[in-house]
Amino acid sequence: MRFYWISDSDTDVTFYISSYNKQHAQCSDGYLITTGRTYHFAEVLTTGVHKVSFKNLSEFELNFIKFNGLQAFRFCDSMVNIIPDLIMTASLFIGGLGLNPNIPFFGSHVPMYMQELNVDFIKRATGF
Repeated sequence: MRFYWISDSDTDVTFYISSYNKQHAQCSDGYLITTGRTYHFAEVLTTGVHKVSFKNLSEFELNFIKFNGLQAFRFCDSMVNIIPDLIMTASLFIGGLGLNPNIPFFGSHVPMYMQELNVDFIKRATGF
């Protein structure tokens, strides 16, 4: 992968992702590209050059790019798995948000299922 960006005008920027030497037909990379205020998701499924355009950027965003460049964050997984991953992550934190300890799933206590999910997550993530 190779990244670069070009200023198209005073308020427009294009971010380029060049993909080459793909190892497997099902390989893909997911990226979150940001100007500090605007975010774009890009999934690169094929080799070649891929473009993400940012139009009508604010003064804040232009200054952010001037000092920091465009920021790209790579996802370790495919964009297809984002919704299941978000649901799994929410399940680690969603219990115990209520005010009444007698409500089964949203009471003011940490439910047993949430304790088990957190312990399982720590085991898978750290090996402990």
